[in-house]
Amino acid sequence: MTGQERTTNEPLTPAVPAKATPRGRRLITWLLIAAVVAGLMYACQGEKTYYWEEEVVLSSGEQLLLDRSVRLERISAPFNPFKSEWAWRESTIVVRDGPADVKGARYEARLLPMLLERDPSTKQWIVVGISVYCDDRVPFSPEPGQRYFAFALEPAQPMQQVRLPEWAWERRSNLLKPNSDKPPPRHVTPDFADRFNRDESRGEIQYFEIKRSAKSNC
Repeated sequence: MTGQERTTNEPLTPAVPAKATPRGRRLITWLLIAAVVAGLMYACQGEKTYYWEEEVVLSSGEQLLLDRSVRLERISAPFNPFKSEWAWRESTIVVRDGPADVKGARYEARLLPMLLERDPSTKQWIVVGISVYCDDRVPFSPEPGQRYFAFALEPAQPMQQVRLPEWAWERRSNLLKPNSDKPPPRHVTPDFADRFNRDESRGEIQYFEIKRSAKSNC
């Protein structure tokens, strides 16, 4: 019998489980915490929709009354699974009152609408929107770096994507960008929208002024 063999009468020594190292215990603890936090954040996910009416005065002096809404969804913040934020999911504009060639026209997209104007050359009604998230751009066949998109509106017709007109560059927004954490007033005037946008625009001017320098990293 070799020295490596055992007889049937020799008791087997029970295997002793390896003890976790301090580093391993810390890793397990953090994994458990992450799982609990992720579960809590998933449970807190939800949606909300803001509704309001908004007066808009155009550069031509024409006035419109809009019915607006925005739908938001709570998601995990980019690059930080321990934090959540409200994400823009859909913005809607319906022209309730105004000139006959735009009354009843509808805008609906995940893009955040910034500007509503009549094209001085073609007389088309144009809405300019900006992408907030990379996925917002996908339906509109964006060029590299493109963040702003333009659409022509007509009553009883789906909006049509058009090339962003030159006159739109460097224009300030004339549409309210509501705070995602607080609903806007039921009725929004041009003065309120302008003051609110100016206060909110610190550090994120691309959402309040159509900037050539604003590029997408997507």
